[in-house]
Amino acid sequence: MNEQETQTIAEILHKHHPVVSARKSKLEICPECKQKTELGLFGVCVKCHRRRSFSALPLEEKQRMFEDVVQKRYISAECSDLSEKLLEKIGALPEDKGLFLWGKPGVGKTYAMAALAKKAIRLGNIVKRISYEMLCLKLRDTFKKNSKNTEYEIIEPLLNADLLLIEDIGTTKSEGNIESDFSVRTLLVILDWRIEHCLPTNITTNRPIEELGKTFDQRIASRLVQACEIIKLSGEDKRCTKL
Repeated sequence: MNEQETQTIAEILHKHHPVVSARKSKLEICPECKQKTELGLFGVCVKCHRRRSFSALPLEEKQRMFEDVVQKRYISAECSDLSEKLLEKIGALPEDKGLFLWGKPGVGKTYAMAALAKKAIRLGNIVKRISYEMLCLKLRDTFKKNSKNTEYEIIEPLLNADLLLIEDIGTTKSEGNIESDFSVRTLLVILDWRIEHCLPTNITTNRPIEELGKTFDQRIASRLVQACEIIKLSGEDKRCTKL
């Protein structure tokens, strides 16, 4: 892949800015969440209106919304199952700060993310989840002549979600191997956009920040430290113990 192709995503994003409205909106205090924002027709902010709407849904509809984000294997995950220490750290985070959960396979990273995703959906957030390797595959697929999607169409929902979950960053590269320039640029675009717009990003990986700084580069490591609270999960492989 040449330099021109790897720059395509960033060039497209410079031409689009869907998060910031061109018109000036009147900001008011939402009576429910107490945030200063633009109120809708129902007298509350969009997020609070989504929270109200979700709570009124039948159980089957709520389950379908969860399944749009959470893998079926982890659909029963709940925050009440997580450790008190982890919940305490999460509760102390600023709204724009995400999580960087790392640890060996099977210690509960994906389960924790599923539980947090369900909680965020209940609170009226738009949540998106994708594995990093799948994201790269989808973006590379847009380079085909007969592709029906553009790079921007793939990446835009991830940029503007209230909460983004990216799983298994850097886990497909064997130790000592370096990520491609395309992979580095893709992650930089996502992290830069979400940091600039104060949107939290949750990440899982088997590798510590220092190692990702070597397989990607130090720009990625620096942004992950800025965007996320770094937490190592330890313990036995829960997947193995259930066999």
